[in-house]
Amino acid sequence: DLVLDTENQWLYIGAKNNGLIKINLDAPVYHQSDLGLVYAIQVQENQQFVFHDKGFSVFRNHQLISSLSLDEFKKYQQKNPSSYRQQAIIQNHFYPLDDDTPADKIVFYTAKLHQNHLWVSSNIGLFEIDLNGKILHYSPVHLYHFTFFQDDLVAAVPYAGVRIFHDIHQFDYT
Repeated sequence: DLVLDTENQWLYIGAKNNGLIKINLDAPVYHQSDLGLVYAIQVQENQQFVFHDKGFSVFRNHQLISSLSLDEFKKYQQKNPSSYRQQAIIQNHFYPLDDDTPADKIVFYTAKLHQNHLWVSSNIGLFEIDLNGKILHYSPVHLYHFTFFQDDLVAAVPYAGVRIFHDIHQFDYT
């Protein structure tokens, strides 16, 4: 949980695994203000992977290394249609995707690092990205929350329990 003490300029963070954290907002901090709305972040060593309302950016030591626009995500989705699109339908308990969602309406939900790849869920599907910012794979599944457990992708299905993908590329799931 987050609480802001505006009078004293303290930000309090209640962490599930790290107690209570107090941050002085008057102290110098790194602030990347030109990103706009930030949806999801992952960090590995000195790199920051940021999904935002303009796309995706990779920073190394706070320097921009690479980026992808929302248009690039949309073009990848359109140029790489999944052969599993007909299986990822509401009748099979998949949350429906709207193929007509324009690039400027893409929203990112959750990002995870797994086996040196980034995985990000969005309202147009799931993307696998390498650590340099290149899109590697697209899956036509609408996931709000997911994680990896023993190399399986585990996702909550809002109205049908949990889905475990043993191999998302082959659409092998339980």
